[in-house]
Amino acid sequence: MAHLLVFCEARADFELVAALVDRVLREEGPTWIRDLFDGGPDAVEHVRTWVPDPPHPFFDLHRNRDYVAKRKVRVPHGHFNGKPGEDGALMAYTAFLVARELALGGTPVDAVLLVWDMDSTFRHRDPRARARREAPAVRA
Repeated sequence: MAHLLVFCEARADFELVAALVDRVLREEGPTWIRDLFDGGPDAVEHVRTWVPDPPHPFFDLHRNRDYVAKRKVRVPHGHFNGKPGEDGALMAYTAFLVARELALGGTPVDAVLLVWDMDSTFRHRDPRARARREAPAVRA
């Protein structure tokens, strides 16, 4: 069984991820997994389960600081290999550290899924400008 840990912003995000995971397993998984889906929703629980943050079946990205404080996780400050982190890098790194602490504490975690709304990330700047700056120059 796969123990999946989802970090997202809202229950609707989790429900979307859960539906997509189940769809991929049902349509692309090995035959024995597809057969389990024919057995109904309870049978699917033998293939995958969600690592919950009760009462939610997901971890809320807005509560990352609470998770860090509760588990006494030490999080670096925004730079990776001496360079500033990209958008969402510290949030993602923090989520992985929390997942690691859960696993070290005995909670099985086989995969971490991160889902967040990036609209606010791009609201204040044009991502196309960054792509133009960072793209290699074409030499004729």
